Amino acid sequence: MELEKARAIAECLKAVLEVTCERIMIAGSIRRQSPTS
Repeated sequence: MELEKARAIAECLKAVLEVTCERIMIAGSIRRQSPTS
């Protein structure tokens, strides 16, 4: 999956989940901005 597409999906999920979470953040290869093989 392309990094920008993965980031867009992650941002949408974060927006939905942050209403019920005390703390939420995007992590892993998306946060590092490095694609996974």
